[in-house]
Amino acid sequence: MFRGDVNRDSRIKCNGTTGRLTNALVEETPYDMSDTAPDQNFLNYKKAEKKALEIVAAMKTASTNKVDIELALLVAVFELHKDTVPAATIASIVQGHLKQLVPHYASKAPAGK
Repeated sequence: MFRGDVNRDSRIKCNGTTGRLTNALVEETPYDMSDTAPDQNFLNYKKAEKKALEIVAAMKTASTNKVDIELALLVAVFELHKDTVPAATIASIVQGHLKQLVPHYASKAPAGK
C-alpha cells in the first residue's frame, strides 16, 4: 500500500502511532509494524517493494509464462514463512494482503477489462 493511497482511500486507515494499515473489509493488519517508527517502516517497505519489482523484471526475462512467475513468487512467500507458521496460516496471510491490494489495483485496471 502506498502512503498517498492511504490518504485518498477512505476504506483504508493508517494508525499514526503504529503505522498499521487496516481495511474496513479486513479487521486485522497484515503485519505488526509497532517495533519501529511508522515512517521507517514505510521506507523499509518501499525498499523491499523496489527489490521485488526488480526481481519480477528479471523473472520476465527468464520466462514469458506468467503462471510460472506467479507460482514462483507464491513459493517464495511460503519459503519466507515456512519455519515459523503452518501452510494454512501462510495462505491466510497471502489472502489478507490480497484483500488490501485489490482496491488499489482495481482502480488501475486496463481499459476494457
